[in-house]
Amino acid sequence: MRILLVTPLVLIVLYLAFVAALYLTQRDHIYLPASNPPNRAELTAHELTAQDITVTPEENLSLHGWYFPPTPENGRVILLFHGNSGDISGRVFKAAPFLAQGYGVLLAEYRGYGGNPGKPTEAGLYKDAQAYYDWLIENGTKPENIILYGESLGSGVAVEMAARNGAHALILEVPYASLLEIGRRNYFFIPFLEYLMTDQFRSDLKISTLTMPKLFLIAGQDTVIGAQTGINLYEMAPAPKTLKVFDEAPHNGVYDFDAQAIILHFLKSLETGK
Repeated sequence: MRILLVTPLVLIVLYLAFVAALYLTQRDHIYLPASNPPNRAELTAHELTAQDITVTPEENLSLHGWYFPPTPENGRVILLFHGNSGDISGRVFKAAPFLAQGYGVLLAEYRGYGGNPGKPTEAGLYKDAQAYYDWLIENGTKPENIILYGESLGSGVAVEMAARNGAHALILEVPYASLLEIGRRNYFFIPFLEYLMTDQFRSDLKISTLTMPKLFLIAGQDTVIGAQTGINLYEMAPAPKTLKVFDEAPHNGVYDFDAQAIILHFLKSLETGK
C-alpha cells in the first residue's frame, strides 16, 4: 500500500520539477542566436556591399544591422526580421534578388544575435524592430515605401511593426498565429500555459487590424511549428491577402521551391495592379 501511495507522489514531484525547469529555461527554447558577428563572406559570395548601420533601441544598447539602399534612392525598402536562429548573414541570399530588382533591404539584427549585446525577449525584439524602422524614416524612407518581411519567429515581429506603423505590404514566411498556440499543442499536458509563457507573440490578436496587402508563405511539411498555425493566421487576416502553400517544403525550405519568384510577383502586382 505504501508503495502505491508513494509512486503517484513521486510522479507529481517529477512533473512539477519538469514544468518548473521548462518555465525557467523557456527562452532558451525560443531564441537560438549565433553570438558571433555576421559572416561578411556571404556578402562577397553575392558580390554585395552592405552599409553597417547602428540603432539604439534603449539607453546603453547599440545594435548593428546591414542596409542595402534602393535604386533609385527614394524606392521601396524591405525591412526583414529573421527567425529564431542564426544571424543576418544567413539571409543575404534572400536579399540579393530584391536588390537586383531595385528594392532596398535592411537586414535587422536583434539584441543577442550576430555579435550584438543583450538578451532577446519579445519586448526587446519589438524595441529593436522599432529602432530599425525609425532609422529608415530618419534616413529618408517614406512610411509608404516600407515593406515588412517576417521570417518564422520574425513574423511576429513584423506583425507587431505593421500594427504599430503600417506598411506598404507585409510578407510573412512560415508564420504562426502565436507561440502560445504552438506551446499548447506541444505541451498539451501543461494547463494554464498562458500564465506560464513569458513571450507569446500574439499575432492572432493583431492581424485583423492590418489592411495592407499581405503575403503568407506556408511550408506544407513544416515539422517545426506546423503548417496549420500559419494557415490559421491567414484565415484571421482581412483582405487583401494572398496564400501560397509549398506542399513539399520543410520549415526552412520554401526558397528551395521558388518562394523568391512568388514574392517578387506579389510585389510587382502591387505596383502594376496585375
